[in-house]
Amino acid sequence: METETDNKNPHLFCENEIKNLKIERDILKESYFQMKELKEKLEESERRFKNIFDYTSVGVSVVAPDGRWLEVNDALCKITGYSREELLTKQFNKITYSEDVEKSIETSKKVLSGEIDHAFLEKRYNHKNGHIVWVNLSIALVRDANKTPLYFVVHTEDITKRREAEKELQEKMDELQKMNSFMVGREEKMIELKKELEELKKGK
Repeated sequence: METETDNKNPHLFCENEIKNLKIERDILKESYFQMKELKEKLEESERRFKNIFDYTSVGVSVVAPDGRWLEVNDALCKITGYSREELLTKQFNKITYSEDVEKSIETSKKVLSGEIDHAFLEKRYNHKNGHIVWVNLSIALVRDANKTPLYFVVHTEDITKRREAEKELQEKMDELQKMNSFMVGREEKMIELKKELEELKKGK
């Protein structure tokens, strides 16, 4: 703090000003290095996230509350057959199989309302080439400090082969059940015929 004596002594006044400037310089320098360190950590975190986002084999996307894709990775493009540019012009329900649209909307509403924190959903997409793709979705909602919904983070796994295998297995089980029912019915018929034959023999 400057005193009346300091103001009357120009040399002392200058020394005090220089000292104060050095202190401010040191504070600014420390703040600069702290900001630089934080920036480097943030950039590293962003690089790590981008690598995970871009190079994972699972489809990853950022989806707006209204269903628009905001970001998609290459894996999701491969699953759906659409390019990144094409998906970013669509809402996810535009390529959802018609019978699965309603349950997709209901699931989104439950997460947005806070009824559930996250959701898992199996549904079908219409692939760009025309065939159906079964997917398993893991859906989480990111909110701001005021709890306002910002966007969904969705992980998409292609389970088409698994669903086809399950369908094939079920068909084989149904076929075996029919055969078993036929064999049981045949066996029961044979027993009835044997009984009738025995009755006829007794009648003689």
